[in-house]
Amino acid sequence: MKQRFCFSVLLFIITIRVFPSYSANVFIDPSQQEIKSVGDRLVVGVSIDDVEDLFAYQFTLVFDPEVLDFAGIREGDFLKDDGTETFPMIRSGDDDSDAVKFGETNFNIINSIKQTGIINILNTRLGSNSGVSGTGSIIDLQFKLKDTENCSVKLQDVILANSDDAQLIPFNIQNGEILYSPDLPSVIKEYSDGSPMLVLQADYQNTPGSVYVDVWIGEMEIKTGQFLEYQMIMFSGNPSFQGSVELHTSDGSNLNLSESVDQNGISTSPESDLSNYARDNWYHRKISLDALAGKVLKGITIATASQDNLDGIFRLYVDNIQITDGEYILKSIYIDDSFVPVTGTNESTETTFFDAEGVVDYRVSIVGTTNINPKRNTMISWGKIKSFK
Repeated sequence: MKQRFCFSVLLFIITIRVFPSYSANVFIDPSQQEIKSVGDRLVVGVSIDDVEDLFAYQFTLVFDPEVLDFAGIREGDFLKDDGTETFPMIRSGDDDSDAVKFGETNFNIINSIKQTGIINILNTRLGSNSGVSGTGSIIDLQFKLKDTENCSVKLQDVILANSDDAQLIPFNIQNGEILYSPDLPSVIKEYSDGSPMLVLQADYQNTPGSVYVDVWIGEMEIKTGQFLEYQMIMFSGNPSFQGSVELHTSDGSNLNLSESVDQNGISTSPESDLSNYARDNWYHRKISLDALAGKVLKGITIATASQDNLDGIFRLYVDNIQITDGEYILKSIYIDDSFVPVTGTNESTETTFFDAEGVVDYRVSIVGTTNINPKRNTMISWGKIKSFK
């Protein structure tokens, strides 16, 4: 009987079009929330203020089910503030047959809400001939963050009615936002004196050659707005000045094939001549990954490739390999570690993605406290290389 009364009142509300002379405000509370990590729980409230004689309401709340996972609902205190009994109901669609009172379990409704991101909410006062006025909480909804995207929480199809023959109360709506805002470190734009770094070493044999040595193997979805950033340097005496950090995706593509360029318009290909940028000078590269958006990153290599080079030892020094959003580090690949990520040791000779051609004695290793001796050059300590300009 109570359930029929609730819906008959709300059905009657829809048919009446007489408006009081003021407007209430219905709003998501808080209007904006920042969530730090996937799996965190949050409460989205719906509140009202500047309302007079509120007797019943209904509305639809819409959210992105790919980002938020519905976890529960609780009635606010406003409609029952004076102790009057209320009858809050929840349903997944427009059909009243699947509606249940708050606190009752209906897995069909819950599953539908989780899949569609649509919640229909109805409530009315029982056993009273008057409404409530002022400001207060209508409901609180619990969610769990499922993804790192931002999303909105919107109010739709709002109906407010007073106790005077269920006249409609005019209103304004304010929707809300859920922002993914993790505590992330800032992008490292420069090398740090005295810290470890990676070096790709390969012996060119006076023929065209190439090698891609693994430094990281894993899985990460590449999204629009992400960047590859790192610092690199090569020294005079190298047989070539061609090298890069290369990304490889699960479909066999890579950064080079995407024809991506860095902030100065220089191709990301390991065949690109960087003598004007990275010769005897630390060069920070920032490369948009938009061309690979939607693909799954499977591996990262340090590479060199040349069709025209001298014979001799090639060395490319790399520091601070990061996947970023341009401001913060989203994924640290290598930042001052004492080991190569793919092996957990101080060296990698793995070539998962491409076979080496025209080079021998290739490896990526950690340059630490030992001295290095570039071919045809005098002994240079790793610390001096880090500070060399």
